[in-house]
Amino acid sequence: MIKGRPHRLDRIYIDQPLFFVTFSTRNRRKIPSLDRANAALKEYGRRASETFNVGVGRYVIMPDHVHLFIRGDQSFVLSPWVGGLKRAVSVALRSPRLWQPGQGKEMLQPARLPPQGKEMLQPARLPPQGKEMLQPARLPLQKQEKN
Repeated sequence: MIKGRPHRLDRIYIDQPLFFVTFSTRNRRKIPSLDRANAALKEYGRRASETFNVGVGRYVIMPDHVHLFIRGDQSFVLSPWVGGLKRAVSVALRSPRLWQPGQGKEMLQPARLPPQGKEMLQPARLPPQGKEMLQPARLPLQKQEKN
């Protein structure tokens, strides 16, 4: 602990990488059963947590692709883990060759905070110098008429 730092800040500093992963079905064909895919993903995540100290965060299973957050310790290797997840879901669905090879990933990586050198999450991808980051669209509010 750094002298003089409030205790509550211990909760926001991390040392494990956090990944946002997306993977799609081959030729964007539909996942045969979203319920069975969900059950397989939950079971794989539960076993990963208990056995390998890997956490699966929020996820969404779409008709032809999956988005999820994954966190592991410093020795965690993403690609074989995601390959195992794809295999587990394929087996549960009895649908070999369901997934497109590879996956899209974005690592939310630690950033150094001077002078303490502790770490905090921030997106890994930054815009090129001189470019502004995209801002969310600001839509005008619409008044609702009273009936």
